[in-house]
Amino acid sequence: MLPKLGERIVALLGGVSVDPLLLTGDYRDRHDGSPELGLGLLRAILKAIDAPDGHFAVLGNHYLAASVEILEPMGLKVLINKTATI
Repeated sequence: MLPKLGERIVALLGGVSVDPLLLTGDYRDRHDGSPELGLGLLRAILKAIDAPDGHFAVLGNHYLAASVEILEPMGLKVLINKTATI
C-alpha cells in the first residue's frame, strides 16, 4: 500500500536476474479494501526481475483465493496445494 516503496524496489532490483522467483505471502499490510490495491503494486516489481525458471507465489495467511485471479495475470504461478518442478 506504499507506492513509493514499490518504485524504490523497482529501482533497486531493475535488471536483477534470479533463477526462480518465489513470493511467500504477506504482500500487503492491511486486510481491508480491495486486494487489487496492494497486489497491483507488484506488477512493476515483477517486470523488473528476470527469472528464467519462473515466477511463483504462495498466498499468505490473510489472502483469499480471489487473490489468485490478481496474481496469475501478472505471470505468477500460484501454488495452492501444488508443487512445481524446476
